[in-house]
Amino acid sequence: MTAAHTASSMTELLRQHYNPDGRAMGHLFMPEIGAPGGRRRADLLVAPISIAGAKENTLIGHEIKVTRSDVMAELADPTKADPWLRYCTRWYLVVSDPALVEGLTIPDLWGVMAPPSGRRTRSMTILREAPKLTPDGEMSPALSRLAAYMVNRLEHVVKTAEWDRDAWKSRAERAEQREQELRLNGSGGHVSPHTKRINTIVNLIEKGKHDYRSNLPYLIDEDVTEQDIAEGILDLARSRSLARQVRRDIDGTIREVERALNPFAHLTKQLHAVKAKAADIDERKAS
Repeated sequence: MTAAHTASSMTELLRQHYNPDGRAMGHLFMPEIGAPGGRRRADLLVAPISIAGAKENTLIGHEIKVTRSDVMAELADPTKADPWLRYCTRWYLVVSDPALVEGLTIPDLWGVMAPPSGRRTRSMTILREAPKLTPDGEMSPALSRLAAYMVNRLEHVVKTAEWDRDAWKSRAERAEQREQELRLNGSGGHVSPHTKRINTIVNLIEKGKHDYRSNLPYLIDEDVTEQDIAEGILDLARSRSLARQVRRDIDGTIREVERALNPFAHLTKQLHAVKAKAADIDERKAS
């Protein structure tokens, strides 16, 4: 038995329906958006990015309901949808279970959606296709509201990327500092007292500048065990692995931000600036 859907999980199902993972973003996805003039809000508006969709001012509205009582309250006053419905080309009542609308009269202008069913694993189930609507009047208030909403969302994405960048940068710096301590002097908290000599051995072997076989007798005495050497090398390997993982995480975060901001080309400059700052870590490492 599957867990009951929440408004949040329903919104995620709709995201997968319109912008499935692994594919280029095809729709602007705008949850919880207030109507022009501040009157009410829509649970979700979706607009295709395609030239054809933009030319037709396609705008699909969604009202999400997860209980029958919520559905009945919505149907008791259908005009609550009007502040956004008047600008939309289609309007859907989205329910968490088809049983929520059984026996109820749905307004003629509304379509009905439910979660994927049967062989569908991603696409929502269309219980009733929404008829195509003609927005009644000037679209400027709606377009202005949509633009403001997207700008605010994008600014939030950029700020989040900057916070993530600073966090990853701090982690990378700590990892590099740890690695340098292990390499150069074996200092740093819990490090074994033999780590300095062990790392000297590792460096001699890696650099290939000396005959490590002849140096080993001077670097190892009978007080150093094989376990000491193994622990020191593992310590060093862990630090290097952490530094590499941090760099991969930074690149991954930037890629996610770039995907989120696509297709807003005017923001790519900010993204590249974020990436350039994050790349400073690698440049310092190389130097």
